[in-house]
Amino acid sequence: MAGTPPPERADEIVVLGAGLPLPPGTPAYGATIIDRARLTGEASDRVENVLKDVAGFQQFRRSDSRSANPSAQGVTLRALGGNASSRALVLLDGVPLADPFFGYIPFTALE
Repeated sequence: MAGTPPPERADEIVVLGAGLPLPPGTPAYGATIIDRARLTGEASDRVENVLKDVAGFQQFRRSDSRSANPSAQGVTLRALGGNASSRALVLLDGVPLADPFFGYIPFTALE
């Protein structure tokens, strides 16, 4: 209307709400951090032996990395199947260890 004054502007804005709930599959994703003391305390001095302690983590080879071909040194997570190379992300100080093309992890380079 022509003679009505404009409404007053508020000095503060109040927003009410909540975030969306997490998807049902969220608990399936997780991370395990292995500290330096555990890595340096391993009697065999092999990173691959320390990784065996992580629940659900598997290496898809039976021999030690000292005798295995580097292309056979991959990792997988339990229940993903035999051809699940590079579906587990292994980081060392934030740097991915898996080969970007084939997914194998050169454990012999981690001495």
